Amino acid sequence: MDNKEKIFLVLAGLFLTSLVMANLIGITKIFTFFGIGIPVGIIPYPITFLATDLISELYGKKRASFLVWVGFIMSVFMLVITSVGYYMPVDRGWFEAIAAGSDPGKEHTYDYVYGYMIRGTAASMIAYLIAQLTDVKLFHFWKDLTKGKHLWLRNNGST
Repeated sequence: MDNKEKIFLVLAGLFLTSLVMANLIGITKIFTFFGIGIPVGIIPYPITFLATDLISELYGKKRASFLVWVGFIMSVFMLVITSVGYYMPVDRGWFEAIAAGSDPGKEHTYDYVYGYMIRGTAASMIAYLIAQLTDVKLFHFWKDLTKGKHLWLRNNGST
């Protein structure tokens, strides 16, 4: 495998990991930033745009768009697996062994946290597709317009 393909795999891995992490942690926790409540899933999400911009620049529009679709499929896969976990019954013996002395309602923590995550991810997947595919198109629009110059403009103008 040559270095160019290794770089692509690293960028694709970074993109997919950031995307799935953004969906997985999504709205599991809200933090306050300058008085505004922000979901923790916002932390890894900007990395997805950086990765698609780099892949667009180095490997072209076709590979970047393909990766966006792979990300969508991986998000669906993550959603299916998480949903299976959501609907599985709790093993009482296991729960009682690890939660001795804790609040009995905590057995529903997974359901509470991931129930919202499942709905949030499902709702955000359409927005993800529109945003990422638009980012790739705009990146190449700016690249054609600037004749391959002004990378800063392409990165900022597309995102």
